[in-house]
Amino acid sequence: MPVKNLVILANSYKHQGRCVAGKDINTHEWVRAVSDAQGAEVMLDRCTYENIGGTQQLRTKKVLSIDFSVASPLAHQPENYIVTDVPWVQSPPYIRNDLTPYLDSPVDLWGVSNFVPFQDILNSQVTIGQSLYLVQVTNLRLYVNTFDRLRCEFSYSANIYDLPATDPWFNSLMNQGRSGDAILCVSLGEPYQGNCYKIVASIF
Repeated sequence: MPVKNLVILANSYKHQGRCVAGKDINTHEWVRAVSDAQGAEVMLDRCTYENIGGTQQLRTKKVLSIDFSVASPLAHQPENYIVTDVPWVQSPPYIRNDLTPYLDSPVDLWGVSNFVPFQDILNSQVTIGQSLYLVQVTNLRLYVNTFDRLRCEFSYSANIYDLPATDPWFNSLMNQGRSGDAILCVSLGEPYQGNCYKIVASIF
């Protein structure tokens, strides 16, 4: 069973649990923690870790040793690994406050629209090499739309994106007036009504 030391870069709302993902602290490869082969969310009671102070609630930027049973790639999420029941443990260097070494630099975020048609992925018209990006963005604007949905508008690589957000700290950041330059973890979500939508999972 593979054990990976990850800096946690996403701990976002997903159905009844969380979307948990991070990068290997050595290889910088993405790993998305899932509960089953279909890519289900990690339930809330699993989103904890152990350290010298006892059991802690999962937070981004922490470095954790996580035990996985097997890699379980999907066409739209190739980084998926199924978690075991082994408790997660905080491991050296314990926390990564500087995320710049982990930044990605794609040309764009799977194109310039808000989604990727799932059929295009299945037909290999679009190849998803990775379903997670950690990117430096500009002109960040956090807002709640008329449907009471949390949204992130930002610029990346000369493109303007306006995507839903699932970061649990969104309201706090918005109330603090967070804007301008930021680092975002952007995820390609599971198929919904024929499309895989792009989601802002974390705001740093």
